[in-house]
Amino acid sequence: MNLKRCDKGHYYDGDKYHECPHCKVSDGSDTVTVPTGEIFADETIPVNTVPVTDVKSNPEGFGFIQDLSEDDDKTKQLDFKAFPVQPVVGWLVCVEGTVRGTSFTLKAGKNFVGRNEIDNDIVLRGDKAVSRDKHAIVIYDPHSNSFLVQAGASRELFYLNDKLVLSAESLVPYDIITLGGTKLIFIPLCGDKFTWETYKDVEKSNPYSGSDSI
Repeated sequence: MNLKRCDKGHYYDGDKYHECPHCKVSDGSDTVTVPTGEIFADETIPVNTVPVTDVKSNPEGFGFIQDLSEDDDKTKQLDFKAFPVQPVVGWLVCVEGTVRGTSFTLKAGKNFVGRNEIDNDIVLRGDKAVSRDKHAIVIYDPHSNSFLVQAGASRELFYLNDKLVLSAESLVPYDIITLGGTKLIFIPLCGDKFTWETYKDVEKSNPYSGSDSI
């Protein structure tokens, strides 16, 4: 079999046809009988393609389409973007400063801390010693299920348990982060005792979800 491919992506037997029979059928110029994608032992199939005879999966009803199926055995990391809301992974609670008593929700990825309400996730209003833009960054890494804190875009300094932070530092429960006149205590949700991977999507795992209650 001399398998060829036309400019439109159709595969056909070059020993049987001098030009693509699929194109001729689609433009009405010929009524030649077109093979339906049957595979014989001596045929060479293009890599990453599968035969298609179902009109629904292949609108033209013949030839091959590329197999785009994923490897089901591949380990996949939980996609936090697929959640209807960004799930909480922990909190920062202000124990000293202008917003004392306020709790701030941490999400997966980077959480920017500063005074500007537009560019920061954790806004420390009223503390003029805190930089307006990204004084510090608190990070939750879902892959390692761990928390870090590091300096942001500001020139201002900040401290972790009264020690100057010059590079990324690991966070553990009840660590104290100090920026200007504000102290924030770190409270994790995710960790050794809890991860969001443990709990499935209710819509997918609950057979009664979506049904009307009596």
